[in-house]
Amino acid sequence: LLVVDSDSRSLVRLSQDLTGRLDAYPLADLPNQILLDPSNRRLYLTLPGARQILALDADTLEMVANRALAGGPLVMAALDTVHGRLYALSALSPHHRGIWVLNTEDLSLSAMVAGSSDMPLRRASALGLLPDGRLLVVEGTQLYDISPIDFAAAVVARSGHPVGPGGLATDPSTGHVIWSDANEVWVRNQ
Repeated sequence: LLVVDSDSRSLVRLSQDLTGRLDAYPLADLPNQILLDPSNRRLYLTLPGARQILALDADTLEMVANRALAGGPLVMAALDTVHGRLYALSALSPHHRGIWVLNTEDLSLSAMVAGSSDMPLRRASALGLLPDGRLLVVEGTQLYDISPIDFAAAVVARSGHPVGPGGLATDPSTGHVIWSDANEVWVRNQ
């Protein structure tokens, strides 16, 4: 079991019976998300305030890679283990978001999706991933589907009210998508 100890600002591994602390990894800031790639035995931690993503060995908690991102805090991340990508939604400025596309092996930059007239990325608040590697992004009242090949975006759904952080959940194994605004919840099969 892995937990974040906010007092000591560290990621802690507890024994299976929860009776002891096995090891700990000190953190520069508290993480927002901890993502696991079980086949490659990697943990990815997003540190929003420090604007960093860490890749740790899941067995030893040793640092494998570290990526600092420009701009403001990290909003959310999604892990695509099939294509070896980590998508990180970040506040590039107060009124503009960007999606960093990082290689999971070393967190090197593969691409940057900074928005366009077709997909403004001004208020993007959530990411989700589909089984075929397509990325879903919530931007205000619109749900965008982004191709993993050329990052082309298309609106696939709209809501009546803006969708905030945590308003999107996907199940990469089944393709189910759940998203909600202040008044409604939608469930879709992609």
